[in-house]
Amino acid sequence: MKRTTPMCLAAPIHSVLLCVAAATMLSCACDETCVPEPGAELSEVDPCCETPRVALTCQDDPLRQMQFPLLVEALRHRYDSFTHHVWTATGLILVALGWLLTSAGSRSILVRHDLLRGALTLATLVLGVVHGVAQYFSHRASVSLREAVCTSPCYSPDLLSAVNSMTIANRHILGDLVLTGTGFLFLLVFIQILPRWKEPASDPPEAGSDKP
Repeated sequence: MKRTTPMCLAAPIHSVLLCVAAATMLSCACDETCVPEPGAELSEVDPCCETPRVALTCQDDPLRQMQFPLLVEALRHRYDSFTHHVWTATGLILVALGWLLTSAGSRSILVRHDLLRGALTLATLVLGVVHGVAQYFSHRASVSLREAVCTSPCYSPDLLSAVNSMTIANRHILGDLVLTGTGFLFLLVFIQILPRWKEPASDPPEAGSDKP
């Protein structure tokens, strides 16, 4: 049997290159390593594959193309929920403080019933802790959603400012801590101290006056 190598060497230079490429492709089989991973930046041609290795884009992955708007919507909803809870808690604290400051009857009830005052104190502490923990987990979920959005093949750098505006950052947690944390603290102090304040007694009538 005649060997084909001398025939390749006797041919022009481009024929030799074609022979080498054909021999390489026949000597290796395509396996799963030839399949590009999502988001991989691949531009070279794998000799074991019939097609060049190219990176997947948003159009190449219909599943990610459908998931991307859902991720953005979840990120926006998480931010809206966070701000809603902040203003709801602040409003409830202001209502409770106004009730204590303006209602003499409520203060007298708290003075007479130590058990009720203790229950209100405990409820305020529990609500403050639950609010803080819930807001912290909302922050962590928002950061995870932002990472998923920014690592998606459908993400564009033009969306960076919009994504950042919908993300619960550390400054939002700090602002919530200052606003609602201070409100819960004042509420606790007023529940314990304000009912014990005595209203100034009216001056007794002077002797000889017509007032009874």
